[in-house]
Amino acid sequence: MTDFYDQLVNAIIRPPRGNYDIRELGPKSFNLSGSRCKRTDFEVVNKRGLTLQCSRYVPLVRRKKMPVVIYCHGNCGSRIDALHSVRILLPMGISVVSFDCAGSGNSDGEYVSLGYFEKDDLEAVVDHLRETEEITRIALWGRSMGAATSLMYGATNPLIACMVLDSPFSSLKTLSNELVSKMESRIPKMMVGIGFRVVRKSVRNQAGFDINKLEPIKEAPKCWIPALFAHGEQDDFIDISHSEKLSGKYSGDHNMIRMEGDHNDPRPQFFYDSVSIFFSNNLIIENDFDDEENPMIEEEDETRLHYQEGRYMEENGYDQDLERAIQMSLLGFEKKEEKFDHLGQPDPQYMDEDEQLRMVLELSRIEAEQANIPTDNDAVFDPEIDLELDRDLIDAAFGDILDGSPIDLESDESIEELDKHKSNKKNKHKSKKNKKDKKKKK
Repeated sequence: MTDFYDQLVNAIIRPPRGNYDIRELGPKSFNLSGSRCKRTDFEVVNKRGLTLQCSRYVPLVRRKKMPVVIYCHGNCGSRIDALHSVRILLPMGISVVSFDCAGSGNSDGEYVSLGYFEKDDLEAVVDHLRETEEITRIALWGRSMGAATSLMYGATNPLIACMVLDSPFSSLKTLSNELVSKMESRIPKMMVGIGFRVVRKSVRNQAGFDINKLEPIKEAPKCWIPALFAHGEQDDFIDISHSEKLSGKYSGDHNMIRMEGDHNDPRPQFFYDSVSIFFSNNLIIENDFDDEENPMIEEEDETRLHYQEGRYMEENGYDQDLERAIQMSLLGFEKKEEKFDHLGQPDPQYMDEDEQLRMVLELSRIEAEQANIPTDNDAVFDPEIDLELDRDLIDAAFGDILDGSPIDLESDESIEELDKHKSNKKNKHKSKKNKKDKKKKK
């Protein structure tokens, strides 16, 4: 019985933590819809003195001041969860900021509080952005815990332009009782009320907040910010009735999207289409694009400068995706359960060895093209030759990257050496193949 309540307490304040390697955020400089973009990482400190890890995504060619959407992740999430919003919003001329709440991802803190303290984290990020004087309007996009956080913070800051609230809960007390009730087959029915009091006391002692005081539904009538609610109809963690109750009490203009799917299921395309239209209507204002007051600027692409020097540098944006792919495929990173990454693409850690190598080869070609290194784009991938061959090539060409030292891919000696290595390996492989064919004929 004690183990059961410990599990329930941990589900509230210490769910599996979404730790990650910084390379999982992708390159600091990247192409998106034909435009060069960059990611800048920064830190802010919240009211409790905890350091929060944050990222900002902007196009290199942009207005000096841009609207921004701050993405707030769920209780097991991190700033990595915002990558899907980057793909949608940057082409619209909207910058994106994501951050790890205290107790989540790579930020400081031991516990999460499902919005109780996270709204203070959000306030610290908003204050920081205001101080940069590089933004026009601020919007929020929250999921689960992040949605509850956004709503509660929005009730205190009417300057927020709009909010997308995906799968919020109306009351943590109600949600906790629902979770206990779902497990009542494991405990006597009369013990459910006592069980909740045990959970409430444990949460208060360990994480420093009261479950009974975490009620977004009490903030909904105070909030006049345009909002778009969204919820999965098969959500078995936070029932859709929570969003229905919140939207029913909400004072500002709002709409609600009902979707097929569970709490953590990928969102359908029509959801992202609706979000795009919603942000476009509420964030992109014609007066923000006055050339005199808000001129266009163009930042230099530091990544291209690195390549012009003909060297792979540690801070080089292009090689981070490549390095990650190589390390995952050749050095045996621990596999994840997910089949797809946060951008909806196949997760390299879930691929078999041949699929991983194909991805590394493709990334290698992209790297060479962006570095203006000649490649044979018409070459046909022969798995019987290239899989064995290119393992050695990758090790030879990129081994120095894995050791942390730069290499020169544009030197004639390096290219000649690789060509020689490839030719010898290919001839050796063909010789083996001919011997096998002769044996089969016999």
